Amino acid sequence: MKEQLRQAQAAGQVVLVRATSKQGNPVERYGHVDQLGDTAVTIALLDRERPEYRAVPYAQIVTLLVGDDARAAVQVGA
Repeated sequence: MKEQLRQAQAAGQVVLVRATSKQGNPVERYGHVDQLGDTAVTIALLDRERPEYRAVPYAQIVTLLVGDDARAAVQVGA
């Protein structure tokens, strides 16, 4: 998964990350990979007036979609 994120970052592709929070709630982040850390990825969120960044621990990621797959999932609200 980290390699997919690294490739998406290098190509400038959008990603959709679905994860489970520590409290067990679903979390969805859509944007560009900003940073790849040892334990988490930081996503630069799209569709915001001001830049917003959210870290998602790799261990909490349930689904990762990249590029056209990510765009399609966001458009249909899947």
